[in-house]
Amino acid sequence: MTGVARWMYDTASQHNEHTLAAGLTHLFGDAVCPHCGHVFGVADRRETTNEGLSEASC
Repeated sequence: MTGVARWMYDTASQHNEHTLAAGLTHLFGDAVCPHCGHVFGVADRRETTNEGLSEASC
């Protein structure tokens, strides 16, 4: 993680918010579509859609 994502993670960790810090690693990480194998950034995909991730998004 870099930039704001890293700052958020570090801040959560410093304040013993370990569940939040762990969630941020998922939000700002990558995922793989189970249907086509495409790798995408979770936060990037979430930002581009109001419905969130779905099976039909490949």
